[in-house]
Amino acid sequence: MKIVLLIGKKHGLGSLKIFSDNFDISKVYIFKEDLHEKEQFSKKIKEFCSRKKISCDYWKDENDLLKISNVDILVAIKWRFLFSNKVINLPKYGCFAIHDSLLPKYRGASPLNWAIANGESKVGATLFEVNENVDSGKILDQKSFRIKEDQLFGEINDLMYETYLDLIESLILRIKERNFRGKKQDEAKASYCCRRTPEDGEINWSKNTREIFNLYRAVSPPAPGCFTFFNDKKIYILDCEIIDDRSSYVGSVSGRIVHSSKSEGYVDVLTGNGILRLNLVKVGNAIFPPSKIIKSISSTLGN
Repeated sequence: MKIVLLIGKKHGLGSLKIFSDNFDISKVYIFKEDLHEKEQFSKKIKEFCSRKKISCDYWKDENDLLKISNVDILVAIKWRFLFSNKVINLPKYGCFAIHDSLLPKYRGASPLNWAIANGESKVGATLFEVNENVDSGKILDQKSFRIKEDQLFGEINDLMYETYLDLIESLILRIKERNFRGKKQDEAKASYCCRRTPEDGEINWSKNTREIFNLYRAVSPPAPGCFTFFNDKKIYILDCEIIDDRSSYVGSVSGRIVHSSKSEGYVDVLTGNGILRLNLVKVGNAIFPPSKIIKSISSTLGN
């Protein structure tokens, strides 16, 4: 069985370890992370492959892959590049991937971040066969789990990682049994996500308190984080909480400070419908309570 893996991130490394315990891996392709990504798993994957004597290269383009003959299985885990029909049709048994959503919902980029930002209470991952359209191939397996309304991306992503490993075990069993039957996706239920950038973490204080808090949750570490501006300084929000999502303020300016506690360090900020309390912030490399620099109730956050 000639298996080729195209992988990235922690999920890819974990999947590689399970695959290598069950099969001889013919080839692994990896990609270099973006500059804003703190964890560089491509190096860890390459080191693991070196120890296991598995051929591993950084991805250039699909021409290298197309030169490999008699490929049986292609598996893409946290892969960032679309496949041409030539690649999809290369393996004998199919090209398979895992997507961090309950397909057909949240097709596309950064689905877990978007799901958290949208306030979803149930998320999950889908093992599917890749076809010519984005995340639209037949579903082989799917697992979901509930999340709490105050859970942050890092904790949820850890649960997603475990879900990935469960689906990899499912795929390995299917490979051993040569069973690749799946269920067609319902196109009427499909939804899509655009790619996120670090700049999308900027807070719009005119949105409601829950929406802002969900953005904070969705882009908290290891994602780039949410931020605002004060006196031309970029301030990252490291800890915050909802104080009031039904404000009694009838004279309100979104982003205006209504309380700054010198003793406890927090500041309270008006949103589109309530108050968000900021407990801890970061400016540059310095981390401190926000009241250290935001002292006046005449202050307004944001551009």
